Parts: sequence; structure tokens; C-alpha cells
Amino acid sequence: MTVAVLAGVVAGCGAGGSTLADPTATNATAAQAHAVQTAIDHFNATAGGSVAAQQSVLLGLISAGQSTAQSRCPAVTVTISMQPVYARLAPSPGWRPATGSLPGTVYAVPTLLRIYTGDRITGTDLTDLHLAIADGRVTFPAICLR
Repeated sequence: MTVAVLAGVVAGCGAGGSTLADPTATNATAAQAHAVQTAIDHFNATAGGSVAAQQSVLLGLISAGQSTAQSRCPAVTVTISMQPVYARLAPSPGWRPATGSLPGTVYAVPTLLRIYTGDRITGTDLTDLHLAIADGRVTFPAICLR
């Protein structure tokens, strides 16, 4: 997934604050909602810090079927945080990444993005973060940041 953000910045999704605490509003289980929140929290811990540190975390979250697409992303100059805006996971069975695969059940999570240049917030955007859950593991499609 490549999400265009203000001034041509391309980013991913969500920072702390909201939790995915109401799986009954979706087809997600409490364990799945917790796994998604944990993955987002892990990613967000690097926002506003080292670009290399965030990229390292991101590479651990990218689906194996998206690694080629991720490797084609331009050089990274910003970090982002992702904040789900609703406490739910919405199944998104028709969504597929432009290239590669994203195995598992795909969900859309409406998300507020905060874009950081260094430790300063330099932009925001709203998007649907798409992610997949397979065998209890949360994976993301390719997310290019620049």
C-alpha cells in the first residue's frame, strides 16, 4: 500500500491514543484487535525519531508477499505515527495491494497519520490502513515513506 500524504509525502497509519477495543462491532476477535494495536504501538514507538529505526520496525511488519514492493520504495526522509480513529476493525475482503500478495484476512482501519520531520509534526492525513491477519500475525502491505 502506498498512501499519498500532504506535499507528496507517502506514509502509513496511526499513533497511540485510540485502541481497537471493540471487536464485537467487527468480525475480529479480541485477540486480533489486540495484535493489531500491539503492531501499531510497536511501529509508533519510533515516530519522531530515527528514520532507520522506523524502517527496521516496518520491515518486520511487512508481509513477505510485499517485500519486493517495499524494496522499491524511494529513500525515506520522514517518520509517521498511526492512530486508529475508530475502535473497530472493518473487514475489507475486496481490497488487494497493487502488486504482490497479502495473505490472510484483510482489514481496513480508518487512521489518522502524523508525519514527522525529525521530532516535529509536519503533516497529517486520514486514510484507511489496510493490514492482514493470518495465523494470529498482523502484517502490512508495502508502506512507502518519503
